[in-house]
Amino acid sequence: MNPDDVVEAFVTTIILVVMLVVAITIWNQDIGMVLVDLLPNFVEILVWLFVGAIIAALLVQLVEEF
Repeated sequence: MNPDDVVEAFVTTIILVVMLVVAITIWNQDIGMVLVDLLPNFVEILVWLFVGAIIAALLVQLVEEF
């Protein structure tokens, strides 16, 4: 797994989640407001997961070179 692929997956996930929240907010504003309140926590969890994934990918890449 290439670190660039991990970053691309992270950005794609964030964009898709934000688009989904916007679409649900347009469809039903009450549910959308709940999701808007949950969005920062979701993004924070994703950041921590992807930081770990990037570090793991870099370590795997380092080990493969030796």
